[in-house]
Amino acid sequence: MSKILIRISYKNACILKHALRDNVVEKEEWINANRDGVFNTLDSEVKELEEEQRALKAITVEIDRNKERCHM
Repeated sequence: MSKILIRISYKNACILKHALRDNVVEKEEWINANRDGVFNTLDSEVKELEEEQRALKAITVEIDRNKERCHM
C-alpha cells in the first residue's frame, strides 16, 4: 500500500478521526439493522466498513504516536 505524508494540525487530525469514528459507528448500526435483508447488498458495505475501521485504527495510532510532540 502506498503511503502519503500529510501535515495537518493536531486539532484537524482529531476532527478527522472523530468524523471517521462516527461514520464507522453509523455504518455498523446500519449493517446490523439490515442483516435480515439481502446479504448480497451488504457485502460491499461490510468490506467498506472493514476498510474504514482499519483507517480509524491507523489514524488513532498515528495521532497517539505524535501527540507528545504536539503538546510541547
